[in-house]
Amino acid sequence: MLLTTGFAFFLTVLEQWFQALASHNVETADLLIDTINHVSSLLLLVLFGSVCAWIAQQQTKYIHTQDNLADLEAKLTSIVLSTPDALIVANDQGNIVSWNSSAVTMFGYSEEEAVGQPLTVIMPKRYQESHVQGLRQVCETGDTRMIGRPTELNGLRKDNTEFPIELSLATWQTKSTRFFSAVLRDLTSRKRLEARQSVQLAISQVLMEAETFEQAGDRILQTVGNLTDWEVGLIWLLGQRTQTLSCAAVWEKSTRQGHDRFLLQSLLTTFSSGVGLPGRVFASGEPSWITNVDKDGNFPRLEFAREADLHAAFGFPIKGSQGFLGVIEFFAPEIRPPDTSLLHMFADIGIKIGQFVERKQMANETSAFRGLLPICATCKRIRDPNGSWHEVEHYVEQHSAAQFSHTICSGCARQAHPDWDTA
Repeated sequence: MLLTTGFAFFLTVLEQWFQALASHNVETADLLIDTINHVSSLLLLVLFGSVCAWIAQQQTKYIHTQDNLADLEAKLTSIVLSTPDALIVANDQGNIVSWNSSAVTMFGYSEEEAVGQPLTVIMPKRYQESHVQGLRQVCETGDTRMIGRPTELNGLRKDNTEFPIELSLATWQTKSTRFFSAVLRDLTSRKRLEARQSVQLAISQVLMEAETFEQAGDRILQTVGNLTDWEVGLIWLLGQRTQTLSCAAVWEKSTRQGHDRFLLQSLLTTFSSGVGLPGRVFASGEPSWITNVDKDGNFPRLEFAREADLHAAFGFPIKGSQGFLGVIEFFAPEIRPPDTSLLHMFADIGIKIGQFVERKQMANETSAFRGLLPICATCKRIRDPNGSWHEVEHYVEQHSAAQFSHTICSGCARQAHPDWDTA
């Protein structure tokens, strides 16, 4: 381009010079002018061709750039659609303008439902005011202290249930407006795993520190209920003689209407094998889950559970080396689908609790017969610390888990029946 322009300028100067020389000779002037015109036309043609080539080159670069942008857009779209994290874009008014498929799964709103809605629809009420203020501050002052800093908080699903999330924010400014992007990761699984690890550690600590099962039971109910988010917990112990389950301890996270009647009814109820949730666990010897007691056909306390607004429930057995010892059950106010991994964890915890119970029983039995026992030399009754006298077998049964089976020794048999050996 520059070379062609230079030639054109040179020819213009040359034309002026030839005109001055040719002023004395008309024929020579005409010849020179024709020559210059032909050369000028040729140069103009070259100039036009160069311009066309340059335009074609720029068009090729533009098409190549457009193709690259299209490829980049396709890659970004693929990433946005395939990422397990929710990706949400909002404008400076706080309204949603982009909503990926993971956001649909996470929050329950379709893309059509979400786009155009304010971001506050996916926030618990306690966050909404500070969100509006923070959005205004960024738009007015450019303050971006929260940008790029992952933050843990709770999200709100379409069904109004809360769940833990990790939030990462970014922002950018165009000529006309500011946009915000949010990457949200569901922390439910991670928090659940952390809670279960905490439960196992806390229960191990309780079993190490408790002196009696009564002390341990209350703390176990409280620990499990708080760390795994259950509202009501109960412990059922098996009566060895009656082979029925009786409620030995109850716990509630918070005082709510109907809880007292449900807990009182539980304290007054006994369950045999196969009856109700405790009896079901007793019969199978395995943990059991009820998604919604309203839909369960074997739940005798249903009337009281409805009054207390309790729906989901699970129970797991307390097992020792000698077999089944009892059941621990928990209730929640919402409907919950079965959690197999949770049941497996509590099956192991039930064995640990059973081992604890047996250790305490053994210690009690050992301590009950330690030292001197005052016994009557004639009737062989044993005197207790209160001064009362008891038959030997009655005293032993009261102070241990031992039971007597009545038989006769050979000496007494011979005394009562002289022909014992010949009979």
